[in-house]
Amino acid sequence: MPLALICSYTSWTMPNKGIYLPNIWSERFIPVIPESQSKDVQELLNETDCTCICVDEYPANGQDWVETILMFLGEKFASNLFVAQTMETLQDASRTAFSPPARRGMALKAILQHLSNGKKLVLYIRRPVSHMIETDFEHLSHFIGPTIGILCHATSETNVPLSLQPTIRYHIMRQMINPNQPVFFSYSREDSIGLVDTICKALESTDIEYSLDMIDTRLQDSIKEYERKIGDAEYIIIVISDNYFYSRDCMYEMSAIMRRDDFSKRVVLVDKLGKIKRNKKSHDIVLAHWKKEYDDYIDIDPSNQTMTEERHHLEGIIQKFPVFWRHVVDDLAEDYKKVEKDSAKTLAEFMSTMIKRNNNAVQAPQMQILNDPVHSGDTPSIEVRQIGDHPVYIGNINGDVHFGA
Repeated sequence: MPLALICSYTSWTMPNKGIYLPNIWSERFIPVIPESQSKDVQELLNETDCTCICVDEYPANGQDWVETILMFLGEKFASNLFVAQTMETLQDASRTAFSPPARRGMALKAILQHLSNGKKLVLYIRRPVSHMIETDFEHLSHFIGPTIGILCHATSETNVPLSLQPTIRYHIMRQMINPNQPVFFSYSREDSIGLVDTICKALESTDIEYSLDMIDTRLQDSIKEYERKIGDAEYIIIVISDNYFYSRDCMYEMSAIMRRDDFSKRVVLVDKLGKIKRNKKSHDIVLAHWKKEYDDYIDIDPSNQTMTEERHHLEGIIQKFPVFWRHVVDDLAEDYKKVEKDSAKTLAEFMSTMIKRNNNAVQAPQMQILNDPVHSGDTPSIEVRQIGDHPVYIGNINGDVHFGA
């Protein structure tokens, strides 16, 4: 039966461990995991809210992997009406104009989508890639998409032939430095998708967890709710571009981010501006645009909840934009051309330093006054404990100072 699956952001994180896998629903490759980490993979799959189907079969003589998986699913889910009907139709495929391999591929994808039951699905092939050939991966990679992902095994990296790349990629699960505090992005899809994709790859190679709207929201999810998550995030990369300042969704994210007053501690700007310049003239032009947008909502029917909420969002944009613009003008921003030139490595290293610095700040020793005679009046003794990696006890008892751990 399907395993009950926490799909997290662009990488998945194992609770309490922080090790991760790449997002198999967005990358156009099949991650190959060392067999030595199969237990960790299974733990991760058991604790995510996706559907997992584990395949332990080998192809019979003359079979390819698509056919093997189809036969496996047909037997495993024989009581499922859709699966049974699809398999029955497939057996009649020889009498159609479609070639058997094409029909098998279409059938497998339809069955996987059906079995996902509206969730993301993991097809976990628990067999070494040494038992597969290049065409197997080419066929299987076609099924990767927003709802279907595939995992495989390898005994070691040397057992992953170069001829199979980039269709497959060897991946050792590593410790993430920011588990449960992913880096969020605020950007315009109109002009920054490629740049954001480059940054995501660099973050992943630096063991940084991140979240991306195109991956972590589904059709039934609330876009506004995800935008609020961006506003509350501890780490945010904002790609400022001309389209960003004229996108209602982007500017709503901006207003959500500006609700907190620690902008410079958690936000990194990437400059992809064109016609818009970091000056007062551009500020006035953009602000005038949003004031004009707001004017269209002045006389709306108060009972219209959708229009009322939209007017409220526009009010937030107008209110927060001038403060945001000061950061755009005054704060250092990474030039997008430099980010692209070094494949975002410098930016990822900067984010890594920021995260580790914040982690150290959280773990810094704290001083606790356990008993203060000045305020309690009960006893002439003071105890101070330092809590951290190196605990220290200092006691002042009737004038005698005592040190201890």
